[in-house]
Order: sequence, then C-alpha cells, then structure tokens
Amino acid sequence: MDIFEFGAGSEKRFFDFIGNLADEKIALISHTDLDGLISAKITNQVVKADFLRFVDYSDLNETLAAELKKMKMKKVI
Repeated sequence: MDIFEFGAGSEKRFFDFIGNLADEKIALISHTDLDGLISAKITNQVVKADFLRFVDYSDLNETLAAELKKMKMKKVI
C-alpha cells in the first residue's frame, strides 16, 4: 500500500466528503478517553460541528441514532 493511500477509502473520497460539509448539519461523536477528546477537538476545528457529544461505546446505539435523526443531522463523524 502506498503511504498516501487510505486503508478504508481514498484520499479523493476524504477530500470530497470534507469539501461538501459546508451546507450540512454535522454531528461529531467521539469517545471519552484522551485520544477521543483530542481527536474531536482537532476535527471540530475543521468541520465546525453543529452538535458535539462525547460518549462511551455502549452509548452508540439506536437511542443516539434517533436523537440525531430528530435533530435532522445530515452527516455524522
């Protein structure tokens, strides 16, 4: 694998996704350990999320999905 190639997609797909966020309602969900907190802080500097929540892994469930849907979030990171 080329060092500039993403393992779960392509660099183009990443930049296309980020580039198309300006007009979307964005939810940023992260976990509560140190790397989750720092990752969310850095990511939010770029995407300016409309909703930010720190959760434990067990909180990633249908209740959270329903809440995001009710708030009409279009993208979840």
